Amino acid sequence: MSDPVEVTNLLPDPKPVEAHAWRPGAGKDISVMSDDGWMRLTNNATGNDRYVYMRIQLAAGAWRFGADLDEPVGTYAVNELRFIRLNPTQEMQRATWDGTPGRLVTPANVLTDASTVELRLMVGPKAGDAVRARRLLVMSDDDYQSMLDSGVAWFDGDSIEPGAS
Repeated sequence: MSDPVEVTNLLPDPKPVEAHAWRPGAGKDISVMSDDGWMRLTNNATGNDRYVYMRIQLAAGAWRFGADLDEPVGTYAVNELRFIRLNPTQEMQRATWDGTPGRLVTPANVLTDASTVELRLMVGPKAGDAVRARRLLVMSDDDYQSMLDSGVAWFDGDSIEPGAS
């Protein structure tokens, strides 16, 4: 039997049960709703750089942002998950997506100081484009690697999803 591993997901409501913590970017007409354990983003107007965001404070260190994504409706954003440090503003490493459903996680983003970061979930640029996300995570790169090494694909307060063996 292996030793227990402790890892922490810093996102509130990672399933998500409610989508109220995610807000459309300024001037972005996007509907955000919870739908059977998924957060559904629908673009209501054609335009570039369509996203919803959440801001959180993170300590210095290497951080990952991830989500499970469902098949998109219409077109999709290739830069689906974005990690942006604020003050000074710096877009860090993002996760690129080819539209295939499944887990998507950013590379490790290194913060040299405690910082507020803006996590962005993107939606396609055309009116009617939509994407669903669930099983969101923000965790240290060490915790993410420990989770994978322990054979866990994802967890929340209620369940653990085993990884592929």
